[in-house]
Amino acid sequence: MTYQPFLRPAHASSPPQPPQPKPEIPDIPPASVPEQQPDILPEPLGPDIPDRPDPAPDVPQPVEIPPDPINPGSPALRVQIGGAECYRAEAVNRLAL
Repeated sequence: MTYQPFLRPAHASSPPQPPQPKPEIPDIPPASVPEQQPDILPEPLGPDIPDRPDPAPDVPQPVEIPPDPINPGSPALRVQIGGAECYRAEAVNRLAL
């Protein structure tokens, strides 16, 4: 096997050229921003509304519950099961099913 010497490309044999000078970028002054007038709020269109107290929150008022029909001596306790309102004894019976 014969080896051939490394051949340089033709452009590589030319003498190196000095670096090209970079074009100068002229100094640009910063942009001038015109002063803005402060925001002027328009006058209110009507008279001031006096402060009103906050409305009462929507809290359900206690409802008087009749005594338990099964155990009239026990305190009445209502429970909601499946969207139906039941008394305590009925609720226990339904849960036992």
